[in-house]
This record gives sequence, C-alpha cells and structure tokens, in this order.
Amino acid sequence: MLRRLRAGDRAGAGEAILMWNRPAAIIPRRQGEFDQFRTPYETTLPRARRSDAQPVAAPVERPSSPSSARPAGARACGTGGAAGR
Repeated sequence: MLRRLRAGDRAGAGEAILMWNRPAAIIPRRQGEFDQFRTPYETTLPRARRSDAQPVAAPVERPSSPSSARPAGARACGTGGAAGR
C-alpha cells in the first residue's frame, strides 16, 4: 500500500488496503478504512465499519489556556536553573 501511495497511485493504495483480509473477521474494518481513505473529513466523518449507523465522533479540540503557556525563554520544571545547580 505504502509503495503505491508514494508512487502517487491513491486509487491503487486504497485498493491495497482491502488486500489485508485475514482473518475474515477483519474485512468489515478494512472496508471502513478503505472508505475513510477515499473520503475527506471535510465531506463526512468516518465510520469504523460500513455497517455502523453513526460516524465516529470527531475529536474535541481544546483551546489552550493562557495560564498554561510559558513566557518566552522560560524553562520546563526540572531542566536546570538556580535550583538545579
């Protein structure tokens, strides 16, 4: 699959996903991965399997809080400084 993708053959790479079909119980998962590969997230959210009624929930992006940001030049704990000398 990766060889085809690197060569620019996206359709072939998608078909190669379906070649990994053993054990047979994994086929629905591979079909879902094939669908995810072909469909951009902007179009629709992916489903884990084709038979799933609902798409997989989108990850929640958390805004970074200003209190967690360090000022420029500040070091993380335990990286030296006066206490580490």
